[in-house]
Amino acid sequence: MSGDPSTGDAVTRAYFEACETGDLAEAVWKAPFPRSFRDLWWDRLLARPLFIPEAEMNRLVDDLGAYFDLLVDLPERLFGGDLHQYGEAVGMARPRVELLSRFHSTSPTRFGRADLYRDGDGFKLLEFNVASDVGGIEYSEFNRSLMEVPVFEDFAAGFGLSHVHTGKHLASLWREAAARAGRGTEPTVAVIGANGNTRTLEKLLVAMQEMMARLGVPMRVGEIPQVRSRGGRVELNGEPIDIVLRFFTVDDLWDDPELLSRAEVLFHAHEEDRVLLWTTLDSSLYSNKGAMGLISRARSEGAFSDRELALVDRLLPWSRVLGRGTTRCDGEEVDLFEYCRANRADLVLKPNQGFGGQDVIAGWEVSDREWRERLARCREQDWIVQRRVVPREDDIVDVGTRESRRWASTWGVFLTPAGYGGSMVRGLPVDGPTVLYFGNRDARSTGVFTYPEAEICA
Repeated sequence: MSGDPSTGDAVTRAYFEACETGDLAEAVWKAPFPRSFRDLWWDRLLARPLFIPEAEMNRLVDDLGAYFDLLVDLPERLFGGDLHQYGEAVGMARPRVELLSRFHSTSPTRFGRADLYRDGDGFKLLEFNVASDVGGIEYSEFNRSLMEVPVFEDFAAGFGLSHVHTGKHLASLWREAAARAGRGTEPTVAVIGANGNTRTLEKLLVAMQEMMARLGVPMRVGEIPQVRSRGGRVELNGEPIDIVLRFFTVDDLWDDPELLSRAEVLFHAHEEDRVLLWTTLDSSLYSNKGAMGLISRARSEGAFSDRELALVDRLLPWSRVLGRGTTRCDGEEVDLFEYCRANRADLVLKPNQGFGGQDVIAGWEVSDREWRERLARCREQDWIVQRRVVPREDDIVDVGTRESRRWASTWGVFLTPAGYGGSMVRGLPVDGPTVLYFGNRDARSTGVFTYPEAEICA
């Protein structure tokens, strides 16, 4: 086997050694995944899970919780609570901010998936998807199924491996939320989309439904026009529902006034505690990547406490909302556009409201000419520029050849009202393009297990 597994942690080294002498290398391919999970993920699986010390994951989740609190406090902290000023600063059109302001809460649901690179110093945040329509909830079936393979179960027991099952974790939270609202402890959850996106996401949603059914939580799928209010209850296709996972955005509603009118059934019901929107529309205020630029810039302007400054320095790469004027970089005042032009190889451009890696431009993968043209075309305040993070590489063994290949891993970590909600990893070969975008055929995925480092090192 090529590569250098000695550079990994103790559990990873032990995993490689066990793969050399036994059947552990084939454990992923022998796992009894649910059919819907196989349909969604089978041809995009990595050959092994990743491992991380439990204490390191706990520190990361603590940081993500503190970052979330800082994030949702930005409108108040930087703009005196004026959402219109905040929206303008992150490039959001005023009419959309008007709509979002209706749902603005000082304590939005702490739920989302943070996407991060793990570098030599820890984790660095690439984006924070604060919404209920994030992918990966169903991925915890990977870990559960892998634990049913005897050879992996034995390995896991030997090293005290554990994981948080995202679906099981959410099922517990939803039952608690339903009980607090007086709707019992067996809620019906509905995924509600718009404009046909539930058909586009059919495989993912079927996998979620199958997982939640196994956990005893009925999950319905539909779209806004199929929602009705009758007898004090909200119904989807005639069936009462209690909790809504919102798979539609403010843009869906703004582009279709009739759809917005129909969505009022949900909004009124949420305001009257007849149904719970797990995340309300105002989450778009915080998923906007421009917020990272505001936090990074405010870090240099005395807006944060010493503890918050340390948090930002640990977690957030240097980021700026793209615009005219000067900014501070490495202790110096520089013209932002001139700095971007001169430092192409160290920077990445991201649209404020993009997702799934769409339209992300890695400066080190384009020519000087293309970079300058891209900068010129990027509308001010609709994009952020971020300093490149070089991720730690992971060895993955090919079952057939027993050769290892180096992968760059993007960690997707779920934050919930109860803390850590599980995680997954998506990776790309280090010898190819580095931007992980939706639909990338080279991308692969795997699960994450934590281990008690003190016991391993003892």
